[in-house]
Amino acid sequence: AALRSQLLERALNRGLHDDEAARAQLHQWFRQKGVDTDDAEDNAGHARQVLLVACSGWATFANLLQGAAENMLYELLPCVTLMNKDHFVIVVRYEEGVTDKAGLNQALKRVSDTLKCSVFAALGPVAVDDEGLRASFHSAKDVFAYQGLLGSSGLYTPQDIGERSGSRTVCTEKEESELAAILMADNVTDLRHWVN
Repeated sequence: AALRSQLLERALNRGLHDDEAARAQLHQWFRQKGVDTDDAEDNAGHARQVLLVACSGWATFANLLQGAAENMLYELLPCVTLMNKDHFVIVVRYEEGVTDKAGLNQALKRVSDTLKCSVFAALGPVAVDDEGLRASFHSAKDVFAYQGLLGSSGLYTPQDIGERSGSRTVCTEKEESELAAILMADNVTDLRHWVN
């Protein structure tokens, strides 16, 4: 299991284009877990997406919550998962009506309702090859970075943040001191109001 996790992490971060044996192992794991189907001989043409998920709401048992959510989604979806400290990564087979945005929203809602927690998810675009899967992961990471601005729950895609233009990069001395006070107080709500 640890080797598979390392392979998946390496595939998503750097790619496996130079290691054919590692790619074969990864695709065998994908086939075992239903991410890839057996109907194609080569590994091209399998539609997959990357989903980054973070759960909140169990203050004292945050790690247990992440694990429980990961297990539920693992049972609900044709996927493989990779656990990180504050979130987990899911590589899911894309199937219209099952694991499209509406289907993933249903699965995330089920997790949220069952575990009584908030679920934030960032979804990368559909990929049909390993390089596309890597791009899907990086796109989902970009969306995941907006979690503080988007809130603690919901499923977001690159289209949801594509229109964001940011704001000016220079602030007055008064604004700077207000921001410093909010940051030192570690108050997320005040920060969100100040930014907006």
